[in-house]
Amino acid sequence: MKKALLFLFWVSITIALTAQDCLPGWQYFRNIQIDNTQGAEDLDNFTIRFTPNTAQLVSQGKLQANGADLRFVGQDCSELPYFMDSLATSPQNVIWVKIPFLAAGASTVIRVYYGNPNAAPASDGAATFLFFDDFEDGVIDTEKWESIGEYATFEESNGLLDYASTGTASGPRFKFARTVPSFQGPVYAECAASVGTSSTIGFSSSSQPLERIYFRYNNGAFSADTMDILAHLADTMTNGFATDTNYPRISVPKEQMNNLRIKIAINEDGHLSITEFSNLDNGQSNTTERIVTFYTMDAFHFCLSSFSFGSHALLDYVRIRKAVAVEPTVSLGIEISNPLTSLQEIEGTAYFHAFPNPARSQCTVNFQGPQPAQRLQVFDARGALILTAQNPSWPQQLDTSSYPAGVYLIQVEDALSNRYTRQLIVAGKD
Repeated sequence: MKKALLFLFWVSITIALTAQDCLPGWQYFRNIQIDNTQGAEDLDNFTIRFTPNTAQLVSQGKLQANGADLRFVGQDCSELPYFMDSLATSPQNVIWVKIPFLAAGASTVIRVYYGNPNAAPASDGAATFLFFDDFEDGVIDTEKWESIGEYATFEESNGLLDYASTGTASGPRFKFARTVPSFQGPVYAECAASVGTSSTIGFSSSSQPLERIYFRYNNGAFSADTMDILAHLADTMTNGFATDTNYPRISVPKEQMNNLRIKIAINEDGHLSITEFSNLDNGQSNTTERIVTFYTMDAFHFCLSSFSFGSHALLDYVRIRKAVAVEPTVSLGIEISNPLTSLQEIEGTAYFHAFPNPARSQCTVNFQGPQPAQRLQVFDARGALILTAQNPSWPQQLDTSSYPAGVYLIQVEDALSNRYTRQLIVAGKD
């Protein structure tokens, strides 16, 4: 009896979390399953990544070309911050969504809504990541960036951050600009950067601003475009010291934009620990850990620097996001018409019945719509298809005895391709 009561309590929670519908005015939604069952860390205000084919939705007239009508909501219908890497016309559009919390070893479901031609853009990098700047407003944000020492150029222009130091080879060297916020990690520092022999990116100490590391080129030791020096500096007068002439040792073509990702943290000894340096454009990556023992620090800033007024470091974007040892997996469910918006879904409630619901060993499904049904399908909570019946007869008996307890979706498609859906709760065995 206690088991039955506990299950009914779980079912009532599940119904409350999954049966409610959000955002009237949006025609469609999909459930997104976020699986952290393999993760040993709680995900607190964590940014997830997935890559849907938004171009297909645009071509079907279901999504604005700029993705302005995308919305993501949690189980209480509260909107979640998100950011798109490109326009919705991309078939591989990377989308980032910040979720408030997901425990280690657990999973959850959020929703994405779309199909509102009147919606205004809501993509917001600053709300989605720990730090974000894409330099599109043409003004240096002094709450995000600061210069250390003088500079010849420190401006936003044509969607880029442009930095160049003062001085020449015989004068002050490697002054720099850095993020105002500092980080302890582990984080991914991601950017699109154009640097060269005399310009660079790196990290500086929050404790001693001049203590910093840079990633540089060894002037053709491996190849002209191989970034292969990890240098440390503690002044603005010298070239610094090449502490490692074999890291990261990947191709980062000079003086052109490269999409880079660096995984970095302060370890328990207060030293910088770098566990990944990747060029996302060519797929080259170094995941050998490098620990910088020359400096001890509480936190670090992302920074960029140059040798002289003629050497420019350019950034197209910078974002900092939390990193974990095992990233959660993300899967996108099937498209469902929003019952708060779609007339066909509201009409479907009179045509389409499932009983009993919740079900245990079997469920009777009956459909009496204006058009004959041509297909019956059942999906699990992840959107995986588990049953298809072509040209079904009615009533249809579903054997649910082998279904794990949970939430399922029954969908009927008629001869005019109208789709009618019902949620089904499977209670499992006593």
